[in-house]
Amino acid sequence: MAKEKVYIILTGVHERKVFDLYNILKRNHAQYELLLFDYKDSSFSLPLVYTKKVHRLPNDDYPVFETALLRSLDAYKGNKLVYIPLLDNYNGLFYRFIQEHPSLLTCLLPAFKDFNTTINKIQFQHFCESHQLPVPASFTKKDIPFLQANFKPLIIKPNVGAGSVGISFISQPSELKQLEELDPGNWLLQERISNINVEGAFFLMNKGELVSYYGHRRIRVFPETGGVTVFSEYHSDERLKDIGARLLKQLEWNGIAMVEFLYDAAKNEHKIIEVNPRLWGSFMLSEFANTGILENYLNICLQQPVKHFDHRTDTKIRWFYPFDILLYIKRKGRISGFWKLDRSHTCYINFTYAGFLRPFIYMMYFTLNINSFKRFYKKLSPGSSKK
Repeated sequence: MAKEKVYIILTGVHERKVFDLYNILKRNHAQYELLLFDYKDSSFSLPLVYTKKVHRLPNDDYPVFETALLRSLDAYKGNKLVYIPLLDNYNGLFYRFIQEHPSLLTCLLPAFKDFNTTINKIQFQHFCESHQLPVPASFTKKDIPFLQANFKPLIIKPNVGAGSVGISFISQPSELKQLEELDPGNWLLQERISNINVEGAFFLMNKGELVSYYGHRRIRVFPETGGVTVFSEYHSDERLKDIGARLLKQLEWNGIAMVEFLYDAAKNEHKIIEVNPRLWGSFMLSEFANTGILENYLNICLQQPVKHFDHRTDTKIRWFYPFDILLYIKRKGRISGFWKLDRSHTCYINFTYAGFLRPFIYMMYFTLNINSFKRFYKKLSPGSSKK
């Protein structure tokens, strides 16, 4: 009888962070087999990048998704299949699939109600307020008279959505009239904190108990008005650790999570902005800093003992191409030590763990497609930023 194998399911392999995760698994966790899925470029481009089959998996219609996934997994029956949440647009589909086919996959995911709490901004705001967790103050249309008399800048967020899509701002009292048109069920109205430097705290939880935490501190971002992090360093902040762990314990969280914070200088405290219930873009630093988050995620899924890891605290992560280079050009070469490549203490997105040839193939794929052109244009456009 053939020995049972463990296959790890990677979705959205066109994404840069999934490319990095693939290379980490191939280099440091070679005992596992990898199954690759994507909703585009799965016939030629991505198989060329990875030199292996990429299964096509639609992400916009559950019956089609279910049929495609069952067909792809049929050849691997009798083996362990581990799912890692990587992309927002797949997570909800996998939740339903796991509910309907509980014996096929193993994973660490929070209860569906807790997952929904984090992606619904109004629910999440109310949850944090009811548990005395620090979040920006929220308002409703009935607070308009108070805001007219005691004006403060506001941010309007769509109740469901990722990143900065759909966000707008109230910057002066005359703009408060916009609030009259808001549907209270579709928008969250918060005070706007005068700080765009988002701080990330990264967690692995097991049934509400903290397994591992680390954070990073930004050194450079592009665009400089508040964009993607292109250079950051390992940074453990006990305040963020305590707040994030308390939040995730209240949610009885299971699995990985990124908790985003903004520091409110007026109140001298960090405020929770959101929780991302999936792998984060700078995940490579987790492996490079020896946090053990990936290994212990797999250990818990496979019912193996959790291990202790001594973190490498003197580590950094850098997105050299293309965004740090674009920043260097924008600053006309005025970045001290820019060309010093310290591979012993710095991991490089797309390069570290990837071998020699694969990074260049992926960079060609990443650069020469319409989505990348759109991304570059957006980041280079005046006033572009991730608020």
